[in-house]
Amino acid sequence: MRAALPPAAVPPRRTSSTGAVLGAIPDHGPVARSTIARLTGLSPASATGHCGVLIGRGLVREGPETAGPRGLGRPRIPVEIDTERYLLAGAHVAVTHTTLALMDLRGRPVAEERLPHTSTEPAEVLGRVAGELPRMLAAHGGGRTALALGFATGHWVDPAAGVVVHHPQPGRRDVPAREALAGATSCRRARTCPPATPATSRRPSPTRNCAAAPGPDPSRKA
Repeated sequence: MRAALPPAAVPPRRTSSTGAVLGAIPDHGPVARSTIARLTGLSPASATGHCGVLIGRGLVREGPETAGPRGLGRPRIPVEIDTERYLLAGAHVAVTHTTLALMDLRGRPVAEERLPHTSTEPAEVLGRVAGELPRMLAAHGGGRTALALGFATGHWVDPAAGVVVHHPQPGRRDVPAREALAGATSCRRARTCPPATPATSRRPSPTRNCAAAPGPDPSRKA
């Protein structure tokens, strides 16, 4: 189930620009590289280079060749999000059940299941997430692997540390959710979301909260 991204020799300074290119494609794709350059403020050569990195990672693919505006100029080869290789997984732990979901890299739902709790012990709840995810991938993934797993629950969560700091249910205090899920599922990234600022990450919140690790970085080596 590990998402074995191919290595890409990309200097760290290019990370933010590669992310900007990746962020522009879902909203506008299939999109020409020249349009990506205009949307991101990068030069055409730079935008083309970042697209090459993303294509090499299997996150982006080239679409069918299209003609230029009104048939003028050279034909264009647009790029779009590649939904054939990877999926994203998500787990939401509620009081009585856990919802486990899969979606493609464009954010489109692939599968969703509700798993009633047989125990409120954190180890068992997280263990069940880890155990059910491979089954869901085999049943609904179409051969794709999970690139990342997002985990959400209520009450007081430290997003930076990936820890459920406190929850009213017995035993849910200082639970290392990110560590447990990253190790058990073999996902390349485990994310407990949404990220919080340093000023708020350790304060209780009455709303649904999560704990966060950085999302998948398409410009770094696996």
